[in-house]
Amino acid sequence: MSAVCKLVLDCTKPFDPVSFMGKGWKELERDERAYAMTQVDFSKCQFLTCLKEGEDYFAGEEKLRRLKDDYPQLIRHGGNQFLALWEDYKQNGDNSVLEHLRLTQGITYVDFPGLILQSPFGGRDVLCLYWDGDHWHWDYYWLGSGWDGRGRSSVSSAS
Repeated sequence: MSAVCKLVLDCTKPFDPVSFMGKGWKELERDERAYAMTQVDFSKCQFLTCLKEGEDYFAGEEKLRRLKDDYPQLIRHGGNQFLALWEDYKQNGDNSVLEHLRLTQGITYVDFPGLILQSPFGGRDVLCLYWDGDHWHWDYYWLGSGWDGRGRSSVSSAS
């Protein structure tokens, strides 16, 4: 990173799954607290795997359940935070928050469990951003899949 990046991002731009992803996508559920956040300081966020000792992987639906039940005080980031990070990366590249997180915390995958989407095929999915070794990309990940320790969920303290 050639300059210090801004780690506080405006999260007021609404995420619309149809305009961003295409026809047939729809919102199933969301953490309303995430949508009330006008900005996020990503230096104060946590990136949780939710794996328990001895686990290598588990289903995404179990990860979502653990986030809700074991960490109810944490705000699960959703579409607005995803969009803010993605647009920041597209605009600032090497000086983006995603690059800062990758270089300082080793984060190469982050998902946003505060927004559960239904794909045109009927699956329950969450948005994610991932590093392919050269660039950041956006995608979605099926909650029915196995998740491992590389998959971190973006969350904030409610206070």
